[in-house]
Amino acid sequence: MLLKDLQSIGFTKNLAEVYLVLAQLGGQAKAGEIIKKIGLHRNIVYICLDKLIEKKLITKTEERGVMIYKTLDPMRIMNEIREKEQLAINIIEEIETLKKHPDTQEVIVHEGLEGFINYNFSVLQKLEEGETLQVLGSVGDKWYEFMGSEKYKQYESLQVKKKIHWQMISYFDSVRDREFINKHPDLCEIKLLPQPYNNPANINIFSDTVALQIFTEPFSVIEIKNHSLAEVYRNYFGLLWNNSAWTLKGESGAKIFMEDTLNYSDVFWIGGNGGIEKFYPEIWDDYKTKRVNKKVFWHDLITPGMMLSSAKAGGIIYDDPYYEYKFLPATVTGPHVICLYGNKMASIVWKEDAVINIIEDKEVVETYKKYFQYLWNQNTKTYKGWEEVEKLFFEELLPSQKADDQLYCLGGGYGATGEDKRVEEFYVRYNTARIKKGAKLSILFYEQHREKARREFIGAGDGDFVRTEIKFLPATYYSPSQIQMMNGKTIIMTWGEEPSATVYDEKDVYENFKEQFDLLWNQEVFTYRGWKELDGILRFNLEEGYTHDVYGATYGGQNEEEREESLNFFIENHKKTAYLKPKKRLIFFEQDRSEADREMSALDEATRNNVQLRFLSNKYMLPMETHVFRDKVILLFAFGEPIATMYTNPKIIEIYKNQFELWWNTAVE
Repeated sequence: MLLKDLQSIGFTKNLAEVYLVLAQLGGQAKAGEIIKKIGLHRNIVYICLDKLIEKKLITKTEERGVMIYKTLDPMRIMNEIREKEQLAINIIEEIETLKKHPDTQEVIVHEGLEGFINYNFSVLQKLEEGETLQVLGSVGDKWYEFMGSEKYKQYESLQVKKKIHWQMISYFDSVRDREFINKHPDLCEIKLLPQPYNNPANINIFSDTVALQIFTEPFSVIEIKNHSLAEVYRNYFGLLWNNSAWTLKGESGAKIFMEDTLNYSDVFWIGGNGGIEKFYPEIWDDYKTKRVNKKVFWHDLITPGMMLSSAKAGGIIYDDPYYEYKFLPATVTGPHVICLYGNKMASIVWKEDAVINIIEDKEVVETYKKYFQYLWNQNTKTYKGWEEVEKLFFEELLPSQKADDQLYCLGGGYGATGEDKRVEEFYVRYNTARIKKGAKLSILFYEQHREKARREFIGAGDGDFVRTEIKFLPATYYSPSQIQMMNGKTIIMTWGEEPSATVYDEKDVYENFKEQFDLLWNQEVFTYRGWKELDGILRFNLEEGYTHDVYGATYGGQNEEEREESLNFFIENHKKTAYLKPKKRLIFFEQDRSEADREMSALDEATRNNVQLRFLSNKYMLPMETHVFRDKVILLFAFGEPIATMYTNPKIIEIYKNQFELWWNTAVE
């Protein structure tokens, strides 16, 4: 019956018999098995098999040098039936109607290797010139293998001709992808994301279509045409693509992170301490051999006594290939480790429930690489023990500090446990001396030290936080190392029974840590250049009767032309704001007394009566003016083209107000 039915829809008798015998043999068989069962001449059988392949009713694969023929979905027989002309017209009209409903869904399944290849070509044919194909979970080299050498050459030629752009998120590095990027850099961009397992599939997103490609037997592609679904996947792709920071935790996070580093040729470590093997030995056992086999080169700045086992049985990592190391001073040891690879920076705390914060940012990585190179070639001064650390702070650092020096501290704390009374007492004594000298400190404490930090500065005589400004970091950022930045020096502290400090007197190191501090502090400032912009900020948004206090009022440097220009500017500023009847107090230095008298004599009596002048000795001379208003502070450098920085933070304003009152009471008329 089936034989006749197949013949009735266009099959020849021989073609129908071969097709039915293959189905009866379980849907897959060798040619010899079919010939033996059907009794036809072998040439006839092979011709029929080739025709069935052309009709896409069967496929063939090679296994151990022998061709195996397999039936595909028998629904493909429908492709042999031609619709009548009127029916075709009706279908076209129906499709046009469906286009008006973007949420209408169409699902197409492509089976077998040939179906996979045909699908990929169809995507390029559907896309307009210059459009983008997004690939989520690229499988890398495996995709090229399935396409085959000849078919891929045709695919690449069409892609280049139509300028179709690949935008791919991949979970591992691919040699063939890199080759394509090098050859066609304008047609491909790839982002590598950590992934806990190898993905046997990927997702294509283009136009109004989402397609799932499955790379395990039986090969298939499920193509879903649905506008809303495509937008959902496109948005998800964008979220992953634009995400530059993520956190991994625990054993699974450690495995993902370590596997991710294998995708890069060079990995740089700062503070390597062997924590990966100590807390996750199975992960390390699996990783160390992979690293050597993939020729991943480790450049390791390690803590004294760090030990990791080698890829060779019984050895240590120091003797492994693709590995170099140097020891860090004991002052920077601790559980906190930095790892740099590609454009990624990982901040790691190795422990039973490890925390790994990863930032993907080229500039951040370059900054840390400069720091790495400095440490690798470091020239440092190290202080060990309480006696040497006390000498550093009280005999070297404090004497160099002066009023209004701005100091910074990243990671304020009280030793490894946070309960070291001697550390707390040390900082109370140090900050008492600092505050008396008038130096200011901006410090980033950790959240767990909030109450103790307040007690420290009350004990140091700055309970109103006039000379100290504090912000707090989350406890997850905690590191026992403390970084002080003072007058161009960077001091890395480690507290304990035997405290130590390493001092880096290097501009690049200071600036790199200062950039990190500023990023965490997130302080907003506004900078203005030139007399025109300065005139605007000195008069902007002022109310009648406002107060305007100036410490260090001056007229610039020694250039007479510049001093005259500065004098005329401030005379005009008095006149422009006179209608508001401001109350002004100006503190000049003695060297500017004659110009200050000229400034006052140029004003009318009513304006002059609202201005008070006092003078300080030239030994207090500073190169900047500090303008204090009710709701802003402006620091002005009036040398050449003036530069002004305005702060609107209430705490900063209060500090400068208190500072002004100190100098006002010191100055003379």
